[in-house]
Amino acid sequence: MRFIMTYPDTYYRRTLADEKVRPPLAGLAECDTVIVGGGLAGLTTALQLARAGREVVLLEAERVGFGASGRNGGLAPELRACFAMTAAPN
Repeated sequence: MRFIMTYPDTYYRRTLADEKVRPPLAGLAECDTVIVGGGLAGLTTALQLARAGREVVLLEAERVGFGASGRNGGLAPELRACFAMTAAPN
């Protein structure tokens, strides 16, 4: 059973420049690399591989940025505090 969720109301959703809905992959696709997940890591990996001349297919179950990457806004204060503590001089 699959639950249908709506795209979250985030800054990214409100500032979308391209709302084109891409069709699902149908049939076979030939590529060098398949990326599963259209979050920050998946998109960055796909972009860098494409820039390097690789044929890339990116698969996303919902919409790009639908999951955690689209919800967090890139803020990780606890992580920043952790880095500050480890980088502090003795």
